[in-house]
Amino acid sequence: MRKLVEDNCINPSNINRKIKNLELGLYNNFKEIIEYQNSYGYILNCLENISKTSDIGFVNRLDIKNKKIIFELYKGANRTVNGDIAPCIFSRDFENILEQGYFESNNNYKNTCLIAGCGEGLERKITSIETNKIGLDRYEMYIDARDIQDTKEVEKEDNDGNITTEQIPIPLEEYNKLLTQRGQEKLKERKEIETFESTVNSNGNNVYKVDYDLGDMVTVVDKKWGIKVDSRITEIAEIYENENISVIPVFGNNIPTLLDKIKQKIS
Repeated sequence: MRKLVEDNCINPSNINRKIKNLELGLYNNFKEIIEYQNSYGYILNCLENISKTSDIGFVNRLDIKNKKIIFELYKGANRTVNGDIAPCIFSRDFENILEQGYFESNNNYKNTCLIAGCGEGLERKITSIETNKIGLDRYEMYIDARDIQDTKEVEKEDNDGNITTEQIPIPLEEYNKLLTQRGQEKLKERKEIETFESTVNSNGNNVYKVDYDLGDMVTVVDKKWGIKVDSRITEIAEIYENENISVIPVFGNNIPTLLDKIKQKIS
């Protein structure tokens, strides 16, 4: 993710693409590893796809004093009842939620996929992502990933010391990892939708930016509806009115908009 920003926005080959005052923040040494390839995609879409499959968030932090934009990666804390730090529980029973809405849908749901990469006919390179679901519990999808190239460019020094480049085949095991990453991205777009949208009591026991923040995993309980889930805070709206602030977090998957569905069809 840092390399995408570095190569396309901070030190691009086309100097006109450089974003003034944009810098990389501290390297947090996250251990997650992915195999990723994208050709001519939108940088923001690429960052979002990687974020969804790695659970690593990103933010452009404004450094007003030094007039800089700092691109940083971060991980939300695990504040669920089963986490390793003090839990953050949202429930009307605890009077830390004023209003709450719940939405659930599997209309767009897929849990297994076939990913087809380069090649034609019987020579086409194909892999799949399987689950333990069988029969009617399988929700399958096909992903055309022929844009993922099966060759890569390497530098080579000849006998005269000159550096040249050549295309070499990507080993099948490595190429399948690229296809699998694409499949995971598409399955993330087709998860079961389970969303809580809540207006939090600003005078309740959970304090925004102290007990919870964007990206954290928390526990949401509603005894009336018989629901208890560990969910990530995927959005937070801050509403300022008459010197008062209302905080509205969204727990769980975002409800896909019409534009989201159109993008899925196109991709």
